[in-house]
Amino acid sequence: MQSLSPTRYEEQRALRRGLPQGTSTFIAEFQDALDESIRSDERYAYRLLLLPMKGPKTDADMALNFVRQDELTPDELQELVGQQGSVIVAEKFRNAANGDEVLPSAAAKQVQERILFEFGVNDFTRLRKKWGIGPVKSQSKDQLPNSEGYCLYSPTFKQYAYLPKLVDRMVAALSVEDDYTSLVGHRPTVKPDHQ
Repeated sequence: MQSLSPTRYEEQRALRRGLPQGTSTFIAEFQDALDESIRSDERYAYRLLLLPMKGPKTDADMALNFVRQDELTPDELQELVGQQGSVIVAEKFRNAANGDEVLPSAAAKQVQERILFEFGVNDFTRLRKKWGIGPVKSQSKDQLPNSEGYCLYSPTFKQYAYLPKLVDRMVAALSVEDDYTSLVGHRPTVKPDHQ
């Protein structure tokens, strides 16, 4: 709890008068948007940290604004390009697709063609997640920790594509019935042409 003496009230008023108009408007709109029961509650308080942005004294003292390119409209992007003190962050993908990658359904089909058992997309997904490969969840760009070398994010398809190395690893791991059962979580069904 803090109480202000009359001299401290004056200091607070002087500080408020020195605020830029945009900041004062923001504070007023923020408070107006709150329900009266919240504003009048003695537990209610807010803190605002204002950092003055001043022009550069030297190149090393420059204040920088970081903005994500994908969150800007074309007009905002054009306005920021070339402005001193603006940094536009653009997402870059490390690897490039070279034609060997396949989507999950095609990867599952390739595995099934090379083993004695039926192997579907659900089995593929269960196993790659068990191994920590591919996206954290569907439609996510974030990848599981062991994905390097086994898959690439495809901006075109907005999903991960899988490399032959993963198909080869799955084929090697699933060639025996007991291994299949422990890795995939259910007993395999032998393909009709191998019975």
